[in-house]
Amino acid sequence: MMAGEGGTSRLEHRILTFDEWKTNAPPTLVESICVAFLRNLPHFTEVRFGLLYLKPHVRIPVGTSDVLLEMYARMRHQVDFSPFADLKRTAEAEDDAFISIFFNPNGIQQSRLRRARLEDLKLTADVVNSLIRYHPDLEELNVAVNDMNGSVVESISGLEGRLCKLSFSNFDNIFADEMLRSFRTDEPEIGSPYKKRQYIINAPNLLTLGVKKKTKHTAGLFSTLLKPMTRLQHLDLSGSVVDNFTFLLGTLQKTLVSLCLHGVKITNADFKIITTLKRLKYLDISQTEILTDQTPDCLRILNDGLPELEYLDISYTCLCDPIYGVTTIDAKNRDCIPSSIEGLRGRKKPLEFLGLFQCRNGACQWNSIPALRVSGDANESQIVTSLQIYMFRARYLHKALNDAYRLLRYETCHRSQFILKVCTFLISHFSFVCCLDWGKFMTQLSYFDVVDTGRDVYVPEIDAHPDCRKCSAFLRCSERRAKPLPENG
Repeated sequence: MMAGEGGTSRLEHRILTFDEWKTNAPPTLVESICVAFLRNLPHFTEVRFGLLYLKPHVRIPVGTSDVLLEMYARMRHQVDFSPFADLKRTAEAEDDAFISIFFNPNGIQQSRLRRARLEDLKLTADVVNSLIRYHPDLEELNVAVNDMNGSVVESISGLEGRLCKLSFSNFDNIFADEMLRSFRTDEPEIGSPYKKRQYIINAPNLLTLGVKKKTKHTAGLFSTLLKPMTRLQHLDLSGSVVDNFTFLLGTLQKTLVSLCLHGVKITNADFKIITTLKRLKYLDISQTEILTDQTPDCLRILNDGLPELEYLDISYTCLCDPIYGVTTIDAKNRDCIPSSIEGLRGRKKPLEFLGLFQCRNGACQWNSIPALRVSGDANESQIVTSLQIYMFRARYLHKALNDAYRLLRYETCHRSQFILKVCTFLISHFSFVCCLDWGKFMTQLSYFDVVDTGRDVYVPEIDAHPDCRKCSAFLRCSERRAKPLPENG
């Protein structure tokens, strides 16, 4: 993952130094103003037609709209709407009422949104459509909304050339059934407007696309979706069902730099298609559980076929297993970087990053790893790297946090303050549900005054949320605050 402008981005991959995170930096003046605004909504807003709108004399200063929306998404469950008796809020669309303050029904000139990160908000399709209509200059849009009519897709397509980053967090729920049905190979051909016009979203200047959790088999959809995106550099298909990877052939072979296939099932034949992306620098093929249908030869195919590769994540895979028929010492590899991983032998320079988190056979513990930074649990450096790079992955972060806790608990950690500061960042930016180890870990964070941060931190063994199905796993949850830990810990 890569930290982007003002935070971390989920699509581009790079490990940042701790200083770039600005973990302990105080809130900026604009952020403080936005927090004050959210805590005093009755002074600035009024209810009309069941939604919140700015009062006639209130203006959003230029450059503040993006920050205000991000701050609301971060502290949405702490915003008090009780003073508004006529406000219409439902459990399925509880954020509709607030997002309406960014509408402009009276023609009032206010600063336009450039970034709309809506994936964590509960919104209806109508509200998302209105937001796009009032802010046609959007450059970044993340959406997660139920829209079986495909109206949101049509609104996004209307943004045309300005949109640079686009992410769908629940792909199947935002594309119309008629659209998906027209691309299924198991149904007869039907007359579809999307096939007639040969594109779904007209975004020729799009640089980053995320399609998360696509579970339906739609063989021709990716090819049509990506067809007009001739400048695409970053593609994230995390958790999606991909029928085949032939859609990567063509324009993407010349433009694609980053490809994230976390949790995507990849066959041996698919690896050969991936190696046609000669400009690829960042490749994530990590899984959520170890699959045995991938042979270690596939890693050698990637290593030989992607000359510019710098970032490679193969966590939760068996790609580091021995390759039968390969000799330990090869004459052509004598002048190359030594590698205990047979599939990565022959490299002239090390990888910038190699993800070996929970790989089979304990690959992260091997002596010669051809990478400058490695994620895993073999030593302190690998654990710190895992904390940095897996902050958006529940299963990975759960284990990395527990590994970090054990480092501090047994006093074998030489960078304890650094780890505590990283956890400070995690507490101040995310909501956590984790095992009891994390609850004990919080007591050590009191040195940095971060226990009472106002963030949502949960310990399910002490205060389980009713929606949490697996208390032993890390889950995101944003409904209730954790109870104080008992004195006996």
